[in-house]
Amino acid sequence: MEITQNKGLSGVTDAVGGPLTGDLIQSLSFDGQAVIYGNYSTEKFELHNYDILMKNIGIKAYLYRYFLTPPQQKDEKTLQEIIDATENNDFQVSIGGMHPLEDYKAAIHESLYRPEQGKRYFIFPK
Repeated sequence: MEITQNKGLSGVTDAVGGPLTGDLIQSLSFDGQAVIYGNYSTEKFELHNYDILMKNIGIKAYLYRYFLTPPQQKDEKTLQEIIDATENNDFQVSIGGMHPLEDYKAAIHESLYRPEQGKRYFIFPK
């Protein structure tokens, strides 16, 4: 909330899970959206119904479906567009920095205010 000047987040993408997921969802603004696609943590997160209801929060699971079933014919156009956009040697995803998890505030701040410097990555402890 400090980073957004108490406005809350518009969206959260979570690959870790655990108690921090609940904290992130509680920091969403009205109509905020959370996408959960990972399970790095084995711990559960908790929410109260009002954490969702009073802010009209949406929570969606994302499962990359091609892990389970092969692409279908109707997917060919979209997949080809992705291939075309990323196959050139000049296509690059800039790395703006590697951050330990406890440095999340700096990583989020840099992502919000200096996106041109590249994507931020978190370093997970072993």
